[in-house]
Amino acid sequence: MEMQRVWAVYFSGTGTTEKVVTRMAKIAAEDLGAEYKTFCFNLPQSREGELAFGTPVYAGRVPNLLLPYIRDKVKGNGALAVPVSLFGNRNFDDGLIELRNVLEADGFHTVAGGAFVGEHSFSRTLGAGRPDAQDMALVEELAHKTAEKVKGLERAPEIPAYVAGCDPIRPYYTPRDRHGEPIKDFLKAKPVTDSDKCVKCGLCARLCPMAAIDPNDVSSVVGKCIKCCACVKKCPKGAKYFDHEGYLYHQHELEELYARRTARSLLRCDDSRGEQKSAMLDKCVSHAAQPAKKASQSLTCAGTKNQVYSESDSTTFSTNQGRRSNAPPAFLRDTRIKRNNP
Repeated sequence: MEMQRVWAVYFSGTGTTEKVVTRMAKIAAEDLGAEYKTFCFNLPQSREGELAFGTPVYAGRVPNLLLPYIRDKVKGNGALAVPVSLFGNRNFDDGLIELRNVLEADGFHTVAGGAFVGEHSFSRTLGAGRPDAQDMALVEELAHKTAEKVKGLERAPEIPAYVAGCDPIRPYYTPRDRHGEPIKDFLKAKPVTDSDKCVKCGLCARLCPMAAIDPNDVSSVVGKCIKCCACVKKCPKGAKYFDHEGYLYHQHELEELYARRTARSLLRCDDSRGEQKSAMLDKCVSHAAQPAKKASQSLTCAGTKNQVYSESDSTTFSTNQGRRSNAPPAFLRDTRIKRNNP
């Protein structure tokens, strides 16, 4: 199948999703001899039209504040798509499979999917320095294999790409303390401003994806905060921080449990019945896609970020077709921590 262009479409508060998705899309475009284009929808004004899609993934899901945009305004029109999720050194829960399902419902045909470790939005310790060289080598591998697969297609695949996760999608995760009780007012936590460091440049207000920071008084957070931490990590003076007790408790607990790099890089290959197999990267053989509707001549790499509530450190991707409903693969299921365990 000939592609005219490859789009890198992403939401990336702190830049890690952008790094992965743009690299993957650029390599795929080169392999396919297609035009390479990007679309970032971090800011509210970029989500006003019907141009593109994609979300970060918080609490193991696509954020509910962004769902109306991708559900109601995104139109795939038969284009091929690759959902990509970044997660903060634990796991991606149902974020990747939910994004895949949303893309399929929006008229895209998913042909591959990937999940990669990136520095956690809450922390500079969790996933520090990632995606690193090893992660980016996998990104490039996925790009090459996706391009190879697309070249071999005559029509868009009828069956969605197989990715890990549960379908039906599980509820949003609730942060809990060591006694199993929900952390009080966690969702209400907002960044505060160190007045001694702040120079009132207004950068934080311009960067905020929810337009929650008052540009006339950057110490005032008047809207909802999704805790992407763009304002915290991109402030040149280090003037933004969180002091909410429950937020800090959860951050420190995550850092205690998941700061080490323990990932295994895996590629899952599925046969025509969706049975799970594991293979080394150089031994994977893509399956031929089943004939279906004619696809539009574009490929979209859609970036998502599972920054908050995932449960292991692993980098995985798949370029094979599988069932729409998926149980977690064995290597995740056997090590999964119950969602609300303290």
